Amino acid sequence: MPVHLLDDICPDGVRIVVPWKDIHPGMSVFIPCINSVLAKRQIAEIAERHQMKLKCFVRVENNNLGLRVWRTA
Repeated sequence: MPVHLLDDICPDGVRIVVPWKDIHPGMSVFIPCINSVLAKRQIAEIAERHQMKLKCFVRVENNNLGLRVWRTA
């Protein structure tokens, strides 16, 4: 079983590593996932821990379902 770090998300059982410290206000990242409810919860916990403000929207991009996450502050 793979090791999951505190800032990794795993909404569908697959570890997703996002370089949160490199995402600055105005930047966004697309996170492919099916379980968007769990992904949003995990992202909210990370945002709170790092004192970041993030907005998440469910999207389909390049035929992939997932979340587009923008850092607003």
